Amino acid sequence: MSHASSSLDALFHPRSVALVGASSDPERIGGRPLRFMLEAGFAAPIYPVNRSGALIQGLQSYQKVSDIPFPVDQAIICVPVAGVEEAVRDAIAKGVKAIQVMTAGFAEIDAAGRALQDRIVGLCRAAGVRMLGPNSLGLLNVPARFFSTFSTFLNGAQPQPGSISLATQSGAFGSAAYGLATLRGLGFSKIIATGNEADVDVAESIDYLADDPDTRIICAAVESCRDGNRLRRALLKAARAGKPVLIMKVGRTELGAAAASTHTGSLAGNDKVYDTVFRECGALRPESIEEMLDIAYLYTVSGVLPANDELGVFTGSGGIGVLMADEAGAQGMELPPLPAPAREATLALLPFAVAANPLDMTAQVTSVASGTSRTLGVMLEHTGYGAVLGYLAHVGLSPERFASTQQEIAELAAQHRERLTILVMLALPQVRSALEKQGVAVFEDPTRAVRAVAGLAKIRQRWQTLYQLPDSAQTAAPALALDDVHTESGAKRALAAAGLPVPPEHLCNSAAQAAAAAAQVGFPVVAKIVSPDIAHKTEVGGVML
Repeated sequence: MSHASSSLDALFHPRSVALVGASSDPERIGGRPLRFMLEAGFAAPIYPVNRSGALIQGLQSYQKVSDIPFPVDQAIICVPVAGVEEAVRDAIAKGVKAIQVMTAGFAEIDAAGRALQDRIVGLCRAAGVRMLGPNSLGLLNVPARFFSTFSTFLNGAQPQPGSISLATQSGAFGSAAYGLATLRGLGFSKIIATGNEADVDVAESIDYLADDPDTRIICAAVESCRDGNRLRRALLKAARAGKPVLIMKVGRTELGAAAASTHTGSLAGNDKVYDTVFRECGALRPESIEEMLDIAYLYTVSGVLPANDELGVFTGSGGIGVLMADEAGAQGMELPPLPAPAREATLALLPFAVAANPLDMTAQVTSVASGTSRTLGVMLEHTGYGAVLGYLAHVGLSPERFASTQQEIAELAAQHRERLTILVMLALPQVRSALEKQGVAVFEDPTRAVRAVAGLAKIRQRWQTLYQLPDSAQTAAPALALDDVHTESGAKRALAAAGLPVPPEHLCNSAAQAAAAAAQVGFPVVAKIVSPDIAHKTEVGGVML
């Protein structure tokens, strides 16, 4: 897969781009990608393609890609569905290495759309051209300022460079995620929306991002998966590269699965299978976009996974400490008691404190010089907790009063970079930013802070027991006799051939055979009708005890 994924370079790093269906109206779907690339300062040549041949947003346009008198690395296609096949053929004839099809109206619509989708991907494969889409919202290479998307989020903001990458089937999910992340100040390396996944899918994108030097953590979202082993190999590769994967699987309910089918023409699949694959391959499934971004934020700030499942909590409020303890328990984390040296050091510093875990400094901590930062020092120096969380209320809203404590906390965190140091408080942007630069994460909500730590702890646990993919799965699944799986007995034979245990049974064609089989098995027994035409046996009296 790594060799195949290297061909995604032409998607993420094009040396020149043709935009087919380019519009002079910067608000139209064919106009937005051009405007976004120009506004972002994308440095490679951009060639608008429009039948008019007129200037498009200040650039010379061409009637066809093949009319462009310069080399073209990538074609972005935004024409109506009826013109997509012709545009693909023309781009291939020009010698492009990659094609993005943003147009919708393919397999997600009907059988005719699926047939058209199959034809265009067949053309691309025959020519060795990689295709993103169709029905894709596009992709972004943020450091290169290649904003090849029509997402309206870019009307109001631009993602900034960072170490998070995002691969998603759903463009709307992707733009919602990186939109929320951008407003939180999180930065991105690569973003890709795979749409109908006729060629490039989320699994291959994860594989590519596992090699990307600008990516430290991968966020992903899938509605379905065509190749389970490919997804498993990609997740295992990312884990072994030390890059956490936070992957959301939508369609966990019957209603969600039905919506996924109408959205990208995908079958959602058995939800428990996905949970198992993610767990065995070192990935984590967040419950929401907010949780996914919280975990990604914590990892990008700290750069480490917690060394164990133990939390140390200190607060100026007993109630908030209890709240965090509740959430820690719900997430499977531990709050071990303070070790004796830590308890002694705490009481020597704060005789009025509740020297436990959570450690309640009480409001009197303000009467002790550097009381808060020195308490953090005790927690870091005299315990082995993988993460230390301090609730400091709203002191971050008063930068002048908080300045000395902030500096002391930053220095302590720098001395203990192998530990997660987290502050839960309200803070002005400049306070938050200064702490983050020193590896100190800042959360406003104590529950979200604990969940983020627990998420990273689960990833550490899973990396310690990664699934070992059998050698046979590296090439192809073993051949099975699947010619007769339309009956229960045929399906069980196929499962048994694959090495899965099935209950003993006998296929009988007469009453005499059934009586003999029952005597061999031993009573009581069950008799079932076997017919490919009867899906629900009980409805026709086809099960007898």
